[in-house]
Amino acid sequence: MTKLLYVTAAMPFGGGEEFLIAEADELRRQGVALLIVPRSPAGRVVHLDAQALAPLAVRRRLWSPRVIACAACQALRRPRRFVQILSLLQLYPPGKNLLKNLLVLPKGIWLGVLAGRWRADHIHAHWATTTSTMAMIAGHWSGIPWSFTAHRGGIVEENLLGPKAATAAFVRCISRVTQRMLAEKGAVAERVRILHMGVVLPDAPS
Repeated sequence: MTKLLYVTAAMPFGGGEEFLIAEADELRRQGVALLIVPRSPAGRVVHLDAQALAPLAVRRRLWSPRVIACAACQALRRPRRFVQILSLLQLYPPGKNLLKNLLVLPKGIWLGVLAGRWRADHIHAHWATTTSTMAMIAGHWSGIPWSFTAHRGGIVEENLLGPKAATAAFVRCISRVTQRMLAEKGAVAERVRILHMGVVLPDAPS
């Protein structure tokens, strides 16, 4: 059974990512063991269809004491790997999203430790923004392959798209438009996959 660590912004908690519920349910239906890690798990489970996913989620605040302690301990144990990750975040010259990425750095390291302990086969992040920054850090820290889903807004934000597209096992686009946008940003075509967002349709009337 494939073990997938699935990184979201908040789902299954709060609102705004209800469309990911169907995707998570389909992965489970296909026999994938799912562990959901929201970047910012604020609020409660507000969607009825997400209630079954809540037990599969690891709820840790972005800067919880446990996350910070884990990241600090790991950085002291593996200073060379920590420096390598800092170079991925492009400190010099500082990028426009540097502060955002530094804010998720501790949780990215913690995520890598979690992925290793859970023995994940793959790490996938939804969004090309800070959730995929976390997944990139986690993949580099753990050595586990990782990938991310890109929407138009995340491509426009251009948060480390180059390093992410270069180090991810693949980049999932939700449309041909986003595929073209990624190509214009220099993403290697062989690494890009189009997989549209699915919806659950009711049975056709007889």
